[in-house]
Amino acid sequence: MSNYVQNYGFTKTLVKDNGRKIKNEIKWVGDYDGKMANIYVDVNDNGNKQHVNMQLDNNDLRNLLGIQPINMSLDQRLYNDFLHKPITLEGALKKTRRHKRKHRHHKKRKTHKHKY
Repeated sequence: MSNYVQNYGFTKTLVKDNGRKIKNEIKWVGDYDGKMANIYVDVNDNGNKQHVNMQLDNNDLRNLLGIQPINMSLDQRLYNDFLHKPITLEGALKKTRRHKRKHRHHKKRKTHKHKY
């Protein structure tokens, strides 16, 4: 039996914190032929760009997928790993007013046909 897996994706995160914009983009392409996984990742973290190429064999994948989970809630893990201060969503769910677009009607210009 032959195996082949291909995966690709893109994620973009924008955060506005006290007027400061934080932008993170990750693009990846990966393929696995049953013996070797090739993974190509592009990261743009606030303008700091990095490109990573990885080649993982079945042993590497087994070790990576065999990592035991941490017995901690997701919000506590995110707080410990990244924030060190609580997140508030105050005002984040307020409905904003959308401006209606006015459709402009343009008159077509008459074109003159030239005889040559």
